[in-house]
Amino acid sequence: MMPKRDKVQLAYLYFIPKPHKGGTPLRSIVSSMNMPTTGISKFLDKIIRSIFHKAARSITITDGVDLIQRLEAYTTNECLKSKTYLYTILAQEESLDILIEFLVQHG
Repeated sequence: MMPKRDKVQLAYLYFIPKPHKGGTPLRSIVSSMNMPTTGISKFLDKIIRSIFHKAARSITITDGVDLIQRLEAYTTNECLKSKTYLYTILAQEESLDILIEFLVQHG
């Protein structure tokens, strides 16, 4: 975990424009790839990330399959109306609003 003296660099700041926003604001970037603290940072990240994932797993949707499985579980528990109701009767935006409200309440 000791930094290599010949590869260590100080962090530096640079900016990237955001052309898609009005007035073209700048996004600040701090490059810290070869800093002396990179090794300890990676070590702590491994420890903290695993603790976070264990704590947040029940409220985190990891991918599309996970989302579908969770929605199906709620459907079988009659928390949602039938899939036909969601897909055929409602407009797409209305369905998304319902999904967002559902995730806010139960997510």
